[in-house]
Amino acid sequence: MADLSSVDSKTASLAAQSEELDSLDQEYQRLEDAQRNFNRSIIEMQRHQNECFKEIKHQKYRINQIRESLKRHKKEHGEGADTRPIEERIANRWSQIKEVESGLPKPNGLYLNVVLGSINVNHLDRKSRLDYKEQYERFKLFVTSILLVISFVNIFAEFRYVPLPCFNSF
Repeated sequence: MADLSSVDSKTASLAAQSEELDSLDQEYQRLEDAQRNFNRSIIEMQRHQNECFKEIKHQKYRINQIRESLKRHKKEHGEGADTRPIEERIANRWSQIKEVESGLPKPNGLYLNVVLGSINVNHLDRKSRLDYKEQYERFKLFVTSILLVISFVNIFAEFRYVPLPCFNSF
């Protein structure tokens, strides 16, 4: 009789494990759906970013055209022409464009490309962007301080690991 109860408990345990696995399969389906939605959102966001970059480029081009036209108008009609309101509108529009640009990702600078390579380090929310900038500044300070210490040691040390050809004549 003891053998039957142990077989029943093993079967019940296997059935419970099978149910847990079925539940896990359903949870995995939700994970796959979430991942598909995430990928679609990323693709859509990239499309919107590219559209914004294109429109910003067009706005800058048009502003430059208007500026050139305004310069020609000033040359033709003299400095007495009142172009101040138009110039103010141009300056206002330029600042609006810069504000829009500040919310979009920027290409990596030279130092970042040297240190990290061509890795995309764009952050979507402001908090993560500021955290990244703070960590990046700390990293630059650390690297700079190490280089400074090595430079001072190299200046004041009596030995050199790599002999300098220009100092061999002294």
